[in-house]
Amino acid sequence: MSLRGIAAFSFLLLPSAALCAQDEVRLPADLWSDVRVTPPPPEPEGSAIPDFQDDVPRGRGAAKNDLILNAAVHGRFGIPFGSADRDVFVYGGGVFLVDQHLSWADLFHPGWGFDIELDLMFGDASGKGRARQAGFDYGAFAAVLVDEFPGSSVTDDKGNFIHPNNLNMTTVLVGGKVIQSFDQGFFADGRFGIGAVHYSAVDATFGGPLIPDFHDELLRDTWTFAMDLRGHGGIRFGPLGLTLGLGFRFMVPPSAGPRVSLDSGPLWVFDIDLGAELGF
Repeated sequence: MSLRGIAAFSFLLLPSAALCAQDEVRLPADLWSDVRVTPPPPEPEGSAIPDFQDDVPRGRGAAKNDLILNAAVHGRFGIPFGSADRDVFVYGGGVFLVDQHLSWADLFHPGWGFDIELDLMFGDASGKGRARQAGFDYGAFAAVLVDEFPGSSVTDDKGNFIHPNNLNMTTVLVGGKVIQSFDQGFFADGRFGIGAVHYSAVDATFGGPLIPDFHDELLRDTWTFAMDLRGHGGIRFGPLGLTLGLGFRFMVPPSAGPRVSLDSGPLWVFDIDLGAELGF
């Protein structure tokens, strides 16, 4: 066979060889239907990216509201003032007169007292007890106050006089309280309370140039309304805090004795106290 004939025969065989090769490498029709996408494994708990809108702490406002119980004892020096009688003092329908205005400071000297206080506080100042970091606490308090004011003596221009015995008071208060804690253990607090005051009965000695001395009841045993506004500044040493404070008390006056005529105004007391507080 000539070279030209061999070339023509080879050209005729090429299409058949191509068709056979195509049949051998043809992919199955369902190849892509067998492909499965495997989901990624779940992330371990706690490794999720935080939602910065809700989960990220936002400073002091995100701190837990700790519950604090405080107990305190304060010693106090108090000064009574206000009008004890806004007119002429009259005893027995006119048998005895003191012709001058009388104040509570005329009848009673400044006196000493103490109180016991319990506080239940919430707030964002972190830490336990009184050894707390900077922050604001709020809550309620209950207190019992005991005071004694020594009797004074009042004499008018005619020489008539009144010499009362000591005035003893016990006051029970409940109300609200706030504490602002600062750095380095310093803090300040304020409280407002209402309650009741108990006045002990007070006897007095009456007399004058024309009247022999005699004794009778000046003020009756009385329970009545009381109100207190007070603030402290202090410093903490661990759970113990030392305080210095100022306070005002407003009290409805005690009732006059059965044979005494008094036109009294409120009894006010301004006091300075020094105390110690313990946090739990």
